[in-house]
Amino acid sequence: MNDKNLTTMTPAIQITREQEAALIDLEVDATPPDASEVIARTLYTLISPGTELNVYLGEYARASSGAGWGTLPMVPGYAAVAEVEQVGEEVTDLKAGDLIFCMGPHQGRQRKPRRDVLPVPAGLAAEKATYARLMNVTMSTFCTTPIRPPETVLVVGLGLVGVLGAQIFRMAGYHVVGVDPVERRRELATQCGISTVLPAVPKNDRTYRGRVGLIVECSAHEQAVVDATWCLRRGGEIVLVGVPMSARAEVQDVEAFKAIFRAFASMRTGSEWQIPRHPDGTGRPSNFGNMAAALDWLAEGRIHVDGLHTVAHPRDCQQLYQDILHKRLDTLTAILDWRDVDKG
Repeated sequence: MNDKNLTTMTPAIQITREQEAALIDLEVDATPPDASEVIARTLYTLISPGTELNVYLGEYARASSGAGWGTLPMVPGYAAVAEVEQVGEEVTDLKAGDLIFCMGPHQGRQRKPRRDVLPVPAGLAAEKATYARLMNVTMSTFCTTPIRPPETVLVVGLGLVGVLGAQIFRMAGYHVVGVDPVERRRELATQCGISTVLPAVPKNDRTYRGRVGLIVECSAHEQAVVDATWCLRRGGEIVLVGVPMSARAEVQDVEAFKAIFRAFASMRTGSEWQIPRHPDGTGRPSNFGNMAAALDWLAEGRIHVDGLHTVAHPRDCQQLYQDILHKRLDTLTAILDWRDVDKG
């Protein structure tokens, strides 16, 4: 048999159709690693409650008319920690047994180029290392904004991305104010060290109206964006990290435009992909450079994640997605434990 045709089965979560997920057997490449590849056994994956929920609901498939990313059926996920099993001959800094982080899907095996994996720092719990992926989402804003500390940053939406972003900006010396209408989310943000949390955008509060340098919008709610514009100071910036996939409110957009115009402010993308994926040797920020830093900050205890997730078995994926959809979790997301999953 030609080695190039070798395959094997690994357990994986598949979103088979809208609002339906299952643990399946997935056929994957079983050939030995190429010279620069790493093959690893998955230990934990983290559910991205924003992106994956939109996949689960079919929002991405509808947005692309079924022709782009998010088309169902699909194996979702992009935050994994795994134990190295094999490495290619050119990989000299990793060996079997080492723990690595990668942007891997919810499946039992990961196969990645060496440049697309990061070693997990010694002493960092494997499940916590998965958070480096979600920290990266707001780190691109942190790297590109002209608004410098100790200015005020208004983080609107204290879901997983928001609460991690709030901690990053606080750690860097900004005065951080978190906003979320959900009491439990405000409690979790407070437990993570965010001392000022509000139930609504303080657009009529003289402390904030026209005085905020940077707004990091993570709620993906149009009304929150409109309200937040009134808080911008002159020359301030609102960054759209969360973007609604469909209309959630009827808003008068003209009011937001007026507020931005009057403040000489700017509104821009918060996409993490606005910066390069890999370091280029110039010192410019990159996604993998940011995630490497995120792993170090997690290892040093500078970012707090205790209490933010529920640990679950991959076979419970359908229930977990439903719980996230209907806001039944007491935490912000779930981490899937793959260590005892063996379906093939």
